[in-house]
Amino acid sequence: MASPKYRMTRTMDMDGRLAARFLCFCALVIGLAYPACPTENAPAATTNQPTSPAAIATSKPLGALGLMAAMKKVVAPREQQLAEAIKKADWPAAESLCRQLINEAPFFPNGYYNLACVMARKKRQEEAFQFLREAVERGFNNGDHLEKDPDLAGLRDDPRFVSLLTQARAAKGLKPGIEFAPGIPTNGVAWVADANTIPTDRGLFRAVFKADRQGAAHQPITTLKDATGDLLRQWQKEGTAAGLAGDFYDNRDGDHSNLKRELFPQLVFIEYSTEAKDLQLHWGLPEQLVIEGGVVLGNASVAATTSPFWRSMSRAAYTSARPLGLLQLQYFSNQIYLYPCHKDHSPGRDGKLPGGENGGHGDVFPANTPYLITTQGSSGSDQVFLQALAATLAAFRPEVKEFLVEKRALMPCLQMIFRFGNKAVSRPEDYLTGAAHPTVFNGQQIDRLKMAQMAHEIPLLKTPPIVLLKVEEEDKPAPGRDLFFPTPSEELFTTPCAIARVMHSTKCWRRLVVSAKDSRDLNDRALTWHWAVLRGDTNRIRIKPLNAEGSRVEILAAWHPRRPIQPGADLESNRIDVGAFVHNGAYYSAPAFVTWYCPDNEERVYDAQDRPLSITYTGATEKGHYVDPQVVPPRSWRDEYHYDEQGRLTGWTRRRGDKSEDFTPEGRLILSRDAQGRPAETVAVRYVLQRRAANQAPIIEQVMAY
Repeated sequence: MASPKYRMTRTMDMDGRLAARFLCFCALVIGLAYPACPTENAPAATTNQPTSPAAIATSKPLGALGLMAAMKKVVAPREQQLAEAIKKADWPAAESLCRQLINEAPFFPNGYYNLACVMARKKRQEEAFQFLREAVERGFNNGDHLEKDPDLAGLRDDPRFVSLLTQARAAKGLKPGIEFAPGIPTNGVAWVADANTIPTDRGLFRAVFKADRQGAAHQPITTLKDATGDLLRQWQKEGTAAGLAGDFYDNRDGDHSNLKRELFPQLVFIEYSTEAKDLQLHWGLPEQLVIEGGVVLGNASVAATTSPFWRSMSRAAYTSARPLGLLQLQYFSNQIYLYPCHKDHSPGRDGKLPGGENGGHGDVFPANTPYLITTQGSSGSDQVFLQALAATLAAFRPEVKEFLVEKRALMPCLQMIFRFGNKAVSRPEDYLTGAAHPTVFNGQQIDRLKMAQMAHEIPLLKTPPIVLLKVEEEDKPAPGRDLFFPTPSEELFTTPCAIARVMHSTKCWRRLVVSAKDSRDLNDRALTWHWAVLRGDTNRIRIKPLNAEGSRVEILAAWHPRRPIQPGADLESNRIDVGAFVHNGAYYSAPAFVTWYCPDNEERVYDAQDRPLSITYTGATEKGHYVDPQVVPPRSWRDEYHYDEQGRLTGWTRRRGDKSEDFTPEGRLILSRDAQGRPAETVAVRYVLQRRAANQAPIIEQVMAY
């Protein structure tokens, strides 16, 4: 039989989504049953599409999306049934399932291969060779498996087997069933469909479009009935506004919170074919999809609302490696998405306000970035933002927008304008404060007229610069001594415009040396560097320039207990934000961030020398303060630290209820002591993630290292 690594049942995520490793395999077998054919129009590809799995698999040539959808809806269930039949040695059932698979998914070589194995087991050699030949012709190319498969032992002495083995090993790339070509928008719609979407070697899909900047240029720039709309129409008449012709709008919530088409007639709306929807490429974070070919403004007014891992899409992006990587790609590819904060940013703690009324959890975001925009509220809160951003994108002068798009700098510029356009920023110096750079933005603070005017005023030779960060030095924690965590690092992520850490170590202070020397101005103008505490106690955050221009700094940050995001604010946070900016004599850059998150489920007491006296961890066996379990899994114990007369650490006592155990200063568990009370027998321990019931978050457990 085909080895498990070829079985669909081994290549599905726990929640049913296609795994990245599966995408790579499927890229090799696209369109096996069909010759290349002319590209279909994207809209035609989504008209009257079949809905049954078998129809999807066999009714037309398949591109990447069609193949993957068929694999998910047809092949995966059949392969799972086949695996069960083989496990029970039920060969009649196995034969029947293989034939069903061949009928429903004729492009898939494993159906033929496994049927050849069944025929060989039944001593029906001619039929076995027939189906084995079919498998090889349709793309089965694992020669090593073919040579060693015990099911085919009875065929190996036949010269035909050697010939088929040679053919399988020689098999190389296969052509897709649909010839790839960039999608061309028609009637204001661009389709993510089989014809213009292909898999990448990183397990993603690339949907490629050819922007049509002339086709929609005659359309009205906007129908907004306010001062912003009046200005945009005036600029369009004068020929000084770039407009939105060739730009795309991507709604990722099934039109739940959709930008009204009539407001910006020039925008091209992205739609998703049946196959794309089958693969969930249209929904939530675009974690499997890369869109190429133009400026993209998008939104998804959805959130994960159940399980211990409830979160907004923004928080989901900050706590998962793949979405975070795509955020950077979008930011520097002229694309930006908006997501509502859901329950991630509301006054309260653990669902209650100080007076006991129902409330929220505070600002639970573990980081801050310029890669997206998070809106205060839930469904629909993004509409005022979408309109303001679309108006701003339309307001740029044509030559300026073209230049920014070419330099992949449009979204950094847009973020700067958006933050300057916040009503909380009334003076230039306000831009270097936390008021301009909250985690989540309130729609009532948007001044879209100011944003549009600012975009229109930017001259070609003075476009805003881009700040880029790099970590040069960093204090490392000592696992087992001051870090009781499954991984040996405090890094949440490190990217060019956002560096995020979580204070897992018991140390009070953290040190980072950060360089912004790679920051650039698009017109090679001279830069000045600026660093600012945006959130946190300025007495416990120190920024020290390490060179004359200030492009390199040492940042020292101490543990922060929970505090209001600004003096007098109802909303509280456990995060420290430091902002980095460059200025080119005309404009500031968008911000870059260096952040630390101090878990709210830890109560820390330090002495006057900032040495830990006690740290209480909660949440595993009792209800502690809410912390994102994907960032800080809960644990339940209390560590009490001991020092000698010279102030040197002598160890600590760990208490769990009425039980206690002692540790050496090196973090070894003391099993016994000698007559003088000195450790006689010790053992190393490590800290692991322990899974629990499906409706509970994993916890951190201490186990013996041996």
